[in-house]
Amino acid sequence: MVPVIVLSAAVLCFGAECVPVIVGKTTPVGAFALEHVTAPVEPYGGDALVFDRSGELPLAVHRAINAHRHALLDRRSPPSARAISKGCVNVQDAVYNRLRDCCTAIVIVR
Repeated sequence: MVPVIVLSAAVLCFGAECVPVIVGKTTPVGAFALEHVTAPVEPYGGDALVFDRSGELPLAVHRAINAHRHALLDRRSPPSARAISKGCVNVQDAVYNRLRDCCTAIVIVR
């Protein structure tokens, strides 16, 4: 099973189970391999799942990096409030761990 991120709904779906995520207006669509990398910058929790290296900076799925973003995920804010990243996909810690442990690819759709 390849998880799907639906940008218009700001959710990541593992089959029929969908969870809220933070996305950006520039998050690309397509099918991507996930590359598990070390991320020494503190907010990322030590690692990230890079899915696109075509731009100036890599885009990745990573843990939400601050209290405000965690609150957006915890409150299940509307999708428009969760379209605030610069292209990366921010998720709750448990979702990140599940994705890291299960999956080597992801599909992103509008």
